[in-house]
Amino acid sequence: MKVLGVIGMLGIIGWVMSLAAGLGAFIDPVSIFLVFGGAVFFSIARGALDQTIERALQYFGDGAVYFGWLGFIIGAIGILKNHDLQNVGPIIALNTVPVLYGYLIRWIFVPFFASFIEGR
Repeated sequence: MKVLGVIGMLGIIGWVMSLAAGLGAFIDPVSIFLVFGGAVFFSIARGALDQTIERALQYFGDGAVYFGWLGFIIGAIGILKNHDLQNVGPIIALNTVPVLYGYLIRWIFVPFFASFIEGR
């Protein structure tokens, strides 16, 4: 049932994304790399390599949210420095994607994987 729940959540999110702007608007490789890579290294830095899997997942989720917000701030600085502020709509939309990735990881994927680890 857990898998069905996650599939249902992701299905609803995907459906809403496709209605809002199309799924392509929510895919950004740089944001994926920043959030996922940052979360991995945050987890290592926070708990070292001898931590439990449960603790590593917790830190990974926290790091994903932190790096999502860092991506937003870095993007905002880049927008304000390099772009004409009259035409920034699409750029600002892309700027929010790392925050979305961080929260998707923290609120959906980490609890899902943690529940399987606890069930061992």
